[in-house]
Order: sequence, then C-alpha cells, then structure tokens
Amino acid sequence: MKALLKQAEEEKQRAIKLESHSRRNNLNFFNIPEQEDETAIKSKSILRNFMEVWLKLNKEDANDILFERVHRVGKPSASEGKPRPLITKFTFHRDKEFVLSKAKNLRGTDFAIARDFPEEIVDKRRRLVPFLKDTKENGQDAKLIYNKLYINGQRFRPQTVSTSDQ
Repeated sequence: MKALLKQAEEEKQRAIKLESHSRRNNLNFFNIPEQEDETAIKSKSILRNFMEVWLKLNKEDANDILFERVHRVGKPSASEGKPRPLITKFTFHRDKEFVLSKAKNLRGTDFAIARDFPEEIVDKRRRLVPFLKDTKENGQDAKLIYNKLYINGQRFRPQTVSTSDQ
C-alpha cells in the first residue's frame, strides 16, 4: 500500500510538472475590460492595445509579438463585475519575458500580469510569499523561483510548506 501511495504521489508531481511546462509561455492579464461579444481576434486586439497604452510598448513592438492563443478564462458574469482574466500563450518565450519585464509600468494601477502556473504551484507560492516579503524587508536577498524560495542563495524550506515540493 505504501509503495502504491508513493507511486501515486510521484505520478501526481509528474503531472503537475508537465502541466506547468505546457504553460511556460503563458501570462495572465487581470482587470482588462471585456467587450461585448468578444472573440479571440478581438481579444488579441484588446491585448495589443493594452500593451501599447499601459505597458508603454511602441505599436511596432506590440504588433511584432506573436500569440498562439488569447482568450478569457471562466464563464462570463451576468452582473457587471470584474472582467475575466485574459490568458495569453506567447509563441516565443522571449516575447513573454519582454512583456513581463514591462509589468513595472502597471504599478499604481488596477491592472496586473502574472505567470500561469497550475493551482498546486500557485498555492505553494502563496504560502511562500510572506517569507519572501519578510526576508526582503530585513534587507536580505530573496527570490521566488517556480515553487521554491531562495534566501541569500540557499533554498528555504519552512515547516508549513508541503515536503513534496520537488
């Protein structure tokens, strides 16, 4: 029974890693207003406009970025609530990193950009963020990479985070 449980956990971790790998060129964009009857083509246009206006990319750079897919995530809300996130799969990793580097232009706005991770990784990262913030406030070097926190170059393993974090 123990061997089967171990094998099941290993398979679960492998599936999470594969899912994460398939999302490596994705970014989520939050609070970009939706348009009525928005299609994938309209979503690309909305995103390109957003990159020009808010990320301060010039029109040529925004138009040179290639997307495999751009679409909204989740069901449309019947009420006028928050807009659904816009998920974007970039054709090229360098384009994704370039756009992500411009996210600093969103400080002080309601907009946000985030890497796309599986739910299990997002939960693990969420539990590590308080340690990251405390460490940085104390003037130490800290980096959150994927689902691991490094403080002054050393891997940090708090007791409250699951031990199956490969």
